Amino acid sequence: MAYYFISDLHLDKSRPVTTDAFIEFISSIKNDARALYILGDFIEYWVGDDDDRHGLDKAFNALQHLSKTCPIYLMHGNRDFLIGERFAQQYGITLIHEPYSVKIKQHNIALSHGDILCTDDQDYLAFRQEVRSKDWQTRFLAQSLQKRIQTAEDLRIKSQQAMQTKSDALMDVNQDTVRGFFKQTETNTLIHGHTHRPAIHNHLVDNQHCQRIVLSDWHNQASYLKVTEHECELVTDDFIKTTTLIV
Repeated sequence: MAYYFISDLHLDKSRPVTTDAFIEFISSIKNDARALYILGDFIEYWVGDDDDRHGLDKAFNALQHLSKTCPIYLMHGNRDFLIGERFAQQYGITLIHEPYSVKIKQHNIALSHGDILCTDDQDYLAFRQEVRSKDWQTRFLAQSLQKRIQTAEDLRIKSQQAMQTKSDALMDVNQDTVRGFFKQTETNTLIHGHTHRPAIHNHLVDNQHCQRIVLSDWHNQASYLKVTEHECELVTDDFIKTTTLIV
């Protein structure tokens, strides 16, 4: 039995290959999963639980089916932070908030979507603070569904344009922030997504070896972390490629 971690699927009806890969992944773990953790940006964008026009019913139903055999935990990302309790209860999901800690035998793990670690990008952090505020969300959700969808589409375009003018270093995690995160959570392993740069990084924090595992997005390949009592495996598949043993 194993614990599974995924992030940044960005499910959207315009990318059916990704949806099919996710459903296949759910089917492959249903007899082995102790728990599934989804670390944000599960959906390309989410404008409220009253929107039923995502065209992702098969993916949501796969989650609901899995929830009958193992717990599913969902953390908000920068695209789907408006997923609420109505959706979670409908599909058997538990919403979790970062930082969230999980202990699996010798693994003392902290979970994050990852965007809060990118502290060099001050413009993004200011935007994040605004849209995560209760006042902004109340005003946004009070608008018509069509207006919210149009706003989300506009924000997605602006985000893509902004990324073209920012350096890779600016959009990556800040190393001091990462070390501070390890200290804050008192953990030795950090799992996150967001940056779309899958890798395993080693950090020395107060003379303690810590490991940061970055999950991939699912645009061109499926990626997941499998954690058992004895080992961790970071698996990627081209739509899944090689398995890397984390020592």
